[in-house]
Amino acid sequence: HPMHRHVGTTSFDHTWRLWDIETGQCLLLQDGHSRQVFALSFHPDGSLVATADFGSVLQLWDLRTGQSAHDVANAHARRILTADVSPNGVHLATAGDDGLIQVFDLRRCRRNHPQRKKK
Repeated sequence: HPMHRHVGTTSFDHTWRLWDIETGQCLLLQDGHSRQVFALSFHPDGSLVATADFGSVLQLWDLRTGQSAHDVANAHARRILTADVSPNGVHLATAGDDGLIQVFDLRRCRRNHPQRKKK
């Protein structure tokens, strides 16, 4: 987490959690995925977190409310393996088992053109 007070974890039980590093307390338990959650990335301002699962669903969560703010079904043709929000908070990149890197514009919640991974 950008504030260095929290850490996020993903789980094969279809959930992700937000933890307080100092106390070890679970601050938030989210269960909005239908498959194993494998990727997590925080927005630089700490207000959003992106999670992705093995069912190819990408979700944006608003940490101020604890609710899902947006989701993208079929973000990849196969499992999503990683997600990363850009340092300026404008883009979210994902990579999946389908050999694609997807870049999403977070301002418009829209996908840019997919890019093939270089071999």
